[in-house]
Amino acid sequence: MKTQAVKRIVAIMAGALLLNIFCAYAETAQEDYDQGVKWLDTGVGQDAVDSFTKAIALKPDYLDAYYNRGVAYCMLLVDFEKAIADFTVVIKADPKNAKAYNERGLAYSCTGGSALALADYNKAIEVDPNYPKSYTNRAISYAARKDYDKSWQDVNKAISLGCRVTDDSVEKDECWIGKTFVDRLKKISGRDK
Repeated sequence: MKTQAVKRIVAIMAGALLLNIFCAYAETAQEDYDQGVKWLDTGVGQDAVDSFTKAIALKPDYLDAYYNRGVAYCMLLVDFEKAIADFTVVIKADPKNAKAYNERGLAYSCTGGSALALADYNKAIEVDPNYPKSYTNRAISYAARKDYDKSWQDVNKAISLGCRVTDDSVEKDECWIGKTFVDRLKKISGRDK
């Protein structure tokens, strides 16, 4: 009888210990992720990547950490291959993530992969037709291909979804289209008359 009771107590204590360890890892992963976001917001790329990498090491299915590490690689460290790899992890786990397709499209466009970029922008729009940043990026991609009518369609769609045309600084996550791009598109497409 006493042996059974001792075994139960040991099992309960072991379970509680494992739960505490798991919760500590989850807390630490969240803390590392939060620190990564702070570094990302302040433009400190390598520290952001390091923080997101720590979060992923503790919680390998932490898709937000992969996504934001991809953003840091792409926008701050200019390591497009690593960005593409991180966005691909997110897309495989969450194929309905329009933002991941859009960001991977940006990374592809920076590596000269214009066909891959366009495919990702198209997929992002298919997944979420109300995500305006995919239209702005696809507009740029179409303009690079000299498909000005499609570029204008996407510019107008992005504006209808709330994007601003500006060369001024914008808030984080705000959708905008560069005024310089729009003016140049007007000129090269013959719509500036």
